[in-house]
Amino acid sequence: MTTTPSIVISAQAGIHKAFPVAPCYGFPHSREQQGRRGRVAQLLSSGICAASIFFIVQTAHAQPYPAKPIRFIVPWTPGSGTDLMSRMLAQRLSEQVGQQVVVDNRGGAGAIIGTEAAARSLPDGYTMYVGGSVSM
Repeated sequence: MTTTPSIVISAQAGIHKAFPVAPCYGFPHSREQQGRRGRVAQLLSSGICAASIFFIVQTAHAQPYPAKPIRFIVPWTPGSGTDLMSRMLAQRLSEQVGQQVVVDNRGGAGAIIGTEAAARSLPDGYTMYVGGSVSM
């Protein structure tokens, strides 16, 4: 004889009501079924992870950086403090990475022209904006 599981809800004054619970057929009922399904799920997930890592490693090829000249956009005129600092930085960076670093002065309109040029440039890592907190 099987019994139907039930939930007992306690109300005020000690009155108890039992509500029957329908059996869940989608879930395993015994520990053996739970263990077997858990191991199968674990094996499947680890197999999928291994396969995805294999495909990612096969398709990802790192390109050397920098492969083309780097551009510094300075929103001030040549000879300003920001320009001199960016030229010294460009020279040192050029020696370190072995690639040409170009300082592009875009002065005018209170640094808006240079800032706009930097904002519209491609986000490829080859254009850098050299400005102060005034121009941002």
